[in-house]
Amino acid sequence: MNREEIIKMEAGKEMVCKKCGSMRRMMLKTGYTQCLDCHNERNCIWNRENNNPRKWNKTPTAKVYRRKWQLNNRYGMTLEEYEELNNKQGGKCAICGNMTDIDLCVDHDHKTNKVRGLLCNKCNVGLANFRDNPELLLAASSYLEKCK
Repeated sequence: MNREEIIKMEAGKEMVCKKCGSMRRMMLKTGYTQCLDCHNERNCIWNRENNNPRKWNKTPTAKVYRRKWQLNNRYGMTLEEYEELNNKQGGKCAICGNMTDIDLCVDHDHKTNKVRGLLCNKCNVGLANFRDNPELLLAASSYLEKCK
């Protein structure tokens, strides 16, 4: 049995952390027998000392750039088109009408990739769970009405 197979077998087992000495699940995929907290602490220290560029992804400029990139590559729309659609809906979800503190999700047809509107996260996930199938949504609606 080679080292990689042993690491796969032991991953997730409770062992004594070599750094803090507590009995916890270990992060073994890197070869270090450290608990998750010690592993994360070690990474944070390394990131601070080495000026890791990942931290720059959290700047406002990077967030706007990433949002523009996502809108263009996923839905073929610009940030201005998103803002226009958001203003047209009054900043509210197209289904439930609630306003959220975070950006609304872009709802689109998965077959044609055509944008349908902006939804809150809950409504967007709900449609995804019903696989964009109107018959399933009607069946769920009639079930809820029947159970009142």
